Amino acid sequence: TTSPARGRMGDADKGKQSINVRECLNKGLIGALGVIPGTIAAHPFDVLKIRMQTSRDSLRTAVVNISRIRGGPIGFYGGLGSAIQQKMITCGPMFLVSEICTQGMQLAGLNRMEACFAGSAISGYTTGFVAAIAEYRKVLISQNVPIPAGGGTTWSYSEILRHRTRGMHIAYRLHGAGVRNGLFDSTFFGCQHVYQQKGLSPGSSYGLAAATAVLLGYSLDMAVKRQMVVPPNEKPKSLTYLIRELYKGPSFINSFINAHRGINPKIVEFSINYSTIGISSIYIMALVNFLSSKESADK
Repeated sequence: TTSPARGRMGDADKGKQSINVRECLNKGLIGALGVIPGTIAAHPFDVLKIRMQTSRDSLRTAVVNISRIRGGPIGFYGGLGSAIQQKMITCGPMFLVSEICTQGMQLAGLNRMEACFAGSAISGYTTGFVAAIAEYRKVLISQNVPIPAGGGTTWSYSEILRHRTRGMHIAYRLHGAGVRNGLFDSTFFGCQHVYQQKGLSPGSSYGLAAATAVLLGYSLDMAVKRQMVVPPNEKPKSLTYLIRELYKGPSFINSFINAHRGINPKIVEFSINYSTIGISSIYIMALVNFLSSKESADK
């Protein structure tokens, strides 16, 4: 038998005639439910990563500063509610739309592996663009960015929109998040398919694929975070400008290190988060299959 989390469709599905709606819904359910325990487990590393990305803090300095500013270890859970909102907005649709787009690419003639990379790039941009406001709010709160005119640091969505002075200010952030998510999703779902074909378990294939995606797109994510740490009433710099700035330095090695500041906590964060989703998928699908069989028996 094939693990539900690993999917029932391989390269043999090339030339399929229709989209498997149930498979798409199952993937969406895995993303929406599995991300809750994953986010709770990984959130301290997310806060640490953002601090390192948006400042010049080393790992040790970032830990000290977060604890000092936020009042101890509880500071590492600042913005958790917004993080769960963002992940649920992103992850459920991320898995659902990725599967729909992947199967759509298969209908167009691609094999499963090719379809995973191509379809997930399209779906990733879409879901990242839509969820960018929730992510922006999470970054503002977790990094204690002050609201203009002395309004504290607990940003609401209305305050984010109210304080923008030009419509393009928010568009920069939405587009940046979309591009980053497109790259991440394409790498994650494509590599996860490759790893599962090599026989890895759901938890291992999800976690390793997430780590691969982080390594490939980290400097782009760092540029997006630097856009988002800017208050909404200020225009952020473009992604291309920020990436060029990241790689400026006396040598390539120094530039590379600078462009990947905070990558260690992010790899840990995403590996924990997505491994948890992969492990949860086994139990989620077992519950779905149990309820389906029970419903069939009742009929």
